[in-house]
Amino acid sequence: MTWDEDEDHYVLSSGRRFYAYSGVLGVYASFNGELQLVYGHDGEVRLAAVYDSRSVRTGDAFVPEERREIADEMIARWMKWAVEGKP
Repeated sequence: MTWDEDEDHYVLSSGRRFYAYSGVLGVYASFNGELQLVYGHDGEVRLAAVYDSRSVRTGDAFVPEERREIADEMIARWMKWAVEGKP
């Protein structure tokens, strides 16, 4: 997963892209316990706004491999922050 700073998009190894304001991602647990990928402080990552490398809409959901890629990247960032991060 790479960050395209010029367009505020992450690019997955599959070529699909998704918007995340300033690169901020999180996981939100809704009142019913459903987990959602969110960006910034109030933006739900719109699964329908997932694009391929040509910025063509490709579908309504991340496939399991894409979810794993995103999770692995965010876990690595949290672990790095735990060791090196500033408050």
